[in-house]
Amino acid sequence: MSEAFEITGADTQTIAIAPGEFYFNTKARCRRMMRNSLSSEARQIHACLELGTMGFQQELAVMMENGKERPMTPGDISRRTGLKKQNVPRGLAELADAGLAETRSDDGGALRKGHILIYSWAVPREPKIQNGNRARLPFPDWFPASWEPLKPLIKRLKLDFSMDEVTARDYFEEGGRAARDYQKAEKVIIEFLKRVCAQPKKPRINKEERTERKNERKGSPPTPSHVATREGTQTPPVKKKTQKPEDQDELLLGLLFAAEQAWLRHAEGELPEIRRYWQSLTTEERKAAIEGIRLRVETGEYADAHYNPTLLNYLRKKLWTAKLRPPAQGRNGKKRVNTSGLDAWVAGTGE
Repeated sequence: MSEAFEITGADTQTIAIAPGEFYFNTKARCRRMMRNSLSSEARQIHACLELGTMGFQQELAVMMENGKERPMTPGDISRRTGLKKQNVPRGLAELADAGLAETRSDDGGALRKGHILIYSWAVPREPKIQNGNRARLPFPDWFPASWEPLKPLIKRLKLDFSMDEVTARDYFEEGGRAARDYQKAEKVIIEFLKRVCAQPKKPRINKEERTERKNERKGSPPTPSHVATREGTQTPPVKKKTQKPEDQDELLLGLLFAAEQAWLRHAEGELPEIRRYWQSLTTEERKAAIEGIRLRVETGEYADAHYNPTLLNYLRKKLWTAKLRPPAQGRNGKKRVNTSGLDAWVAGTGE
């Protein structure tokens, strides 16, 4: 706006607001804010987004840099509001639950550095409310496999895991160590309690075992060990042992953990398809797929994440059967150039 904006002050005198120091807002946003009960950090972030959206007459949050507009990032919000970097995703998630904002990737994939777009709605959306409380979201598809032991603890403590993938990557290694230490401590405690506590008279049966026994009682009577026929008595064929579901889950966790270490990414919506491809493989193929990732990490083929396939393509094309590539070459035989910026980001120098 090239002209000043004038309002009437408390003393009836005219107050002139200089060009560039005012913007127009929608009444719907103000009405929603009157009724919303937000945390202090969410209110700070919303005010920051207000300047980056309504101040530019659009819903995409932007800021000026070197005379040009560019998308606002979580790092920008942290610097402008003074909030800690790890608290910004939590505040954005709170605004999303309240129907005031949304965070997306610019290419439809997973949220990651350099591909984040933040929107603040001119007309707020319906809040994600269930029974008067904010809806609890499940664990995201990208939740690290090395953190799996922490899931029951997070649920037991009723914690809300709202961190986004970009921020969480700073804690992958620390979380993996904590999960391993937690498992070890749990085993030590169990062994100690077995020594000092009385054992139950009857072993407890978990829910899965109770359901299985109930189904057996409702089903057909058990087949006798010998079946009489006109030709005489025959022994029924021995059924082949199938792989236990827990073994399959353990191998899948091993795949996800290996893919995480090798930076073979997958989008949030790809996990069901990854499971389908995984289930179509034999046990030997599954083990070979996991070993193939580890081998390519050791040889340096997956040293540059820019050239790595997605996890879904790795399974689709069965790339563990492909010939190993030299670590210094890309897919087209050209020398690799690391343009991903991952090294600087992991070291903490990036946003």
